[in-house]
Amino acid sequence: MADRVVLAVPAAAAAELLHPLAPEMADVCRRIPYAPLAVVSTLLDGEAMEKPLPATARCIRAGRAR
Repeated sequence: MADRVVLAVPAAAAAELLHPLAPEMADVCRRIPYAPLAVVSTLLDGEAMEKPLPATARCIRAGRAR
């Protein structure tokens, strides 16, 4: 049996994995709050572009029009 375990997954997934062996720890994981967030990265061939794209970032709240 391991002395320590590292779960490199979101808390909800960790809760599902832990529940059979450590239900109390699974409950702790389920209570971890998350902000609804998505990170999108795109890689483009700069030499193939007619002109450079402006660097932009946008934050949109969930449920809002894009």
